[in-house]
Amino acid sequence: MLSAINQNFDDIVAEFQDKVFYRDNPVGETNTVQNTFDADGNNIINVNEVHTVDLFINSVPISEFVGGDAIAAAAQAEAARDAAIVAQNQAQAFATAAGVSAGTAQAAAVDAQNSADDAAQAVVDATPSILASAAIETAAQIANYDVTVFDPKWADLASISDATKGIAMVGSKLPRTGTVGRTLSVKLNEYVSVRDFGAVGDGATDDTAAFQAAYAACKQLFIPAGNYIITQKIGSLTDNSSPQWVGEGNATSKLSLGTNGGLQVSGIAWTVDSIGFYAGTGAGGAVVSCALECGDTTSNDGSSLTNCAFISNSPVSDGINQKYFAICARLKNFWYSTVSNNVFRNGFYNDRYAGFGIDFKYSVNIASYGNTFACFENAYYWGPEQFMGSGYTCEGHVISNNVFVRNTNQLYFSAGLLPQVLGNIIDLPNPAGNAIQCYADALMLKDNWISNINPILIKFHDRMQITGNIFDGTAGVSTIAINVEESDYGIFSNNTILNYAQGFTANTGCNSWVVTGNMIINTPTAAVNLSLMTNKVYANNQVNGQIEVL
Repeated sequence: MLSAINQNFDDIVAEFQDKVFYRDNPVGETNTVQNTFDADGNNIINVNEVHTVDLFINSVPISEFVGGDAIAAAAQAEAARDAAIVAQNQAQAFATAAGVSAGTAQAAAVDAQNSADDAAQAVVDATPSILASAAIETAAQIANYDVTVFDPKWADLASISDATKGIAMVGSKLPRTGTVGRTLSVKLNEYVSVRDFGAVGDGATDDTAAFQAAYAACKQLFIPAGNYIITQKIGSLTDNSSPQWVGEGNATSKLSLGTNGGLQVSGIAWTVDSIGFYAGTGAGGAVVSCALECGDTTSNDGSSLTNCAFISNSPVSDGINQKYFAICARLKNFWYSTVSNNVFRNGFYNDRYAGFGIDFKYSVNIASYGNTFACFENAYYWGPEQFMGSGYTCEGHVISNNVFVRNTNQLYFSAGLLPQVLGNIIDLPNPAGNAIQCYADALMLKDNWISNINPILIKFHDRMQITGNIFDGTAGVSTIAINVEESDYGIFSNNTILNYAQGFTANTGCNSWVVTGNMIINTPTAAVNLSLMTNKVYANNQVNGQIEVL
């Protein structure tokens, strides 16, 4: 019996050696399996579930299934065979020791061998396969042969239509201490790509519907590199879902916005990061109403707008085909949050002065740093709207290390409290505007480099500190560095003022200011005009190389 098994196995091996087995059984090739493979240099895979329905040997199809039962049977047969050999050897040894004739010992050994063969045959008879005998020996000697058998269930791994297959069948465990295993489906679902919902990103296809479907399904969304045309709003101002919109970079993950295109976000700790918002799509003009809007919710605490770009590449000379932003970002109820390392550019250098860079409405305790603003009517704007009728408007912005260039109003604070403008470059304003207009209380203007033609205007409020700034004007063009109206309790100290007709002026509504330690250079007329101010201290100010005394 065992010799027959061995012969069958050897026949199979002979057929496997030096042959290629084809997936699709082409004409003239009789050996077919799930995938093309060479018999040499491969290992057994999933032998417990070997489907042989498409395997041919000598043009004879093997249509049965060799499964776990055959493996178990093989193990039993091999054990029986080993036991028979041991029994035969022991019988011979015992017979020799006892002086039994060789013929008697041989007969006993033959009986043991027959018993083993009978056990093996019983296993074969119980195995539902036309290759059971070969399978028994194959399983017993499996480690000695290089044959790869493919399970058709592997096709499930390529499934893109069944959520229970594909990556749901693949495990994932990071090589770090303490990590736990999860399916790849669970891991990848932490951030969902808009491409999973059909977004193309070729700069020609309207991807609005794909983005909307992605947002409806998940709020942690990834925008891979591409140019995505968006013609409607994506998101919500009221669902408080705290979305996370993340791209690969503001020059690679681009949203080309139509007039009504843009993102809407709401909720605590939302994020918009590393995305490029580009004004206009197609051949016609487009004034984008609002590229990014923060929601009408009680609070959008702890949120962030970072590493993004809002770009118009359309010059005014495009005429009716101009593409630019009416508002880049409108941030409402935006508290304890961050705006950092973004680019806001609404045209080309010295070209367009239009729209808003950021329009803040009742936004409190904000860190704004590392941003660049160019070509806006109002680059950084505090609106007068009140929070839910409370009387509170904007408050407590730390505006530091930004660049403002070629805007009509570089910073405009229409109401509120405590704008801190620290260490910024505020350069080349539109001659029709003021570099800074402040109607808020407790302005701190410190350590900035400011170039303006018309004066910085401070009006109707009090508790101002203007210290350590450099005001760099244009001789014969720039008028007044600072003009204060109807404002009390201020400090103007340690500033350097160059090339202005006057450095500092105030009207009759101003009271209780300290003006000390300033250096005013190349001023052709009176350096300061404080004659209408009451309760003032003016000391140690140097004007054109001389200490001036009022």
